[in-house]
Amino acid sequence: MAALIKVWPVLGVFLTVVGGIYGGVFTPTEGAAVGAFGTGLIAWLAGGLTRATLADSFFVTAKSTAMIFFIVLGAAFYNGFLALTQVPQEIAAWVVEQGFSPWAVLILVFYLLLGCLMDSLSMILLTIPIFWPVVQGLDFGMVSMAEMHAVRTMEALAKGVALAPDMLASVQATLAAGVELTREQISALGLRGATQAHWHGLIPNKPRFGLAFWCSS
Repeated sequence: MAALIKVWPVLGVFLTVVGGIYGGVFTPTEGAAVGAFGTGLIAWLAGGLTRATLADSFFVTAKSTAMIFFIVLGAAFYNGFLALTQVPQEIAAWVVEQGFSPWAVLILVFYLLLGCLMDSLSMILLTIPIFWPVVQGLDFGMVSMAEMHAVRTMEALAKGVALAPDMLASVQATLAAGVELTREQISALGLRGATQAHWHGLIPNKPRFGLAFWCSS
């Protein structure tokens, strides 16, 4: 119990961030800012945040940011090389011809191994240009977030959800443009989460996959 009392500030920040995100109070990006502010406030109240430690944290942040941007820059050159050589398309065609299992190719053979050796950002930036054509060629049944929002919106309106005329017009314009709904629109429609039935409604011919990928449009 004594140890739990000592860590209650961390639990408080965690519950605030996660509860705020799931409650629709703020987005995940805003939640990260709230968490950073909360931990900084806790450090200041505990006496650990001094002028020297604050300057050191700024230096470490700048160093990490520079490393990330160098990774992004390298990935941009790498993507250009792949586009010129058509390597992703050739690999995708070869994988489809071999008849490999999608899960074995994407997870067991590749990402499981790379996850032990590389950080997530580097792995994503370096592998997505190759694996995205492979995933498209395999039987994954990709579903975009905009498509999910369109289906959920139609269900909500069919159930009689009342919307103000200006909000209804805004939702219709957003869906017509093929983009994701805003947080205000999602809140007005009362959309929360997705069930298995929603996935099967979007992918009726691919019932064997219990998981589909949400691709930001």
